[in-house]
Amino acid sequence: MRIVVLVKQVPDMEKVKFDREKGVVDRKSAGTEINPFDLNGLEAAVKIKEKTGAEVVALSMGPGSAEAALKEAISRGADRGILLSDRKFGGSDVKATAATLAAGIKEVGDFDLIFAGMQTVDGDTGQVGSEVAELEKSNLKESEKLAKKDKLLQDYAIKSERVHTINQLLKAYAL
Repeated sequence: MRIVVLVKQVPDMEKVKFDREKGVVDRKSAGTEINPFDLNGLEAAVKIKEKTGAEVVALSMGPGSAEAALKEAISRGADRGILLSDRKFGGSDVKATAATLAAGIKEVGDFDLIFAGMQTVDGDTGQVGSEVAELEKSNLKESEKLAKKDKLLQDYAIKSERVHTINQLLKAYAL
C-alpha cells in the first residue's frame, strides 16, 4: 500500500505580519511550518503505515525552502518526500496548484490513498484537495471498497472532528 500526503509549507500564522495595503500575508515576516491541517492527514497516514506497513510519501509544491517541510514530514513518519519546485509555479491559483500536484502524484506511481488538509492557514480556500480529488476521480470506487474493509479508516473518520465522511479520507478528499 502507498499513501500520498499533500503538505504545504506555510508561514507561522502566530508570528506573521499582514500587508494591509495589498491585503496579503508578508511571508518573509515569520518562520515557516507545515500547514497544521496537513498534519492531520500525515498523522492518519502514519497510523495506517504502523498497522499495514504502507509507504507514506509526502508531496509538496513550493520554493526550495519547502524542503524543510518535507524533512519534517519524514521526521514525523513519512518514508520519503517529493518537492515540485519551479519559478513558474509562483502565484498559482487553485486549479494550477491542483493540476501540478496531480501531475506529481502520477510521477509517484501507483497509490492507494491520498490525504490532503481541509484548507491552508495562509490561503484558506479549502479547494485544492477537492480539485486534486476531481482529477483523480477514476480511482474513487476502489477506495470506497477499501474504506469499507479497513476498520482503521472507519475509526479515524468517526473520531476526527475534521472529517466529513469516510470518502473524504480517500483519494485527496479534504480532512
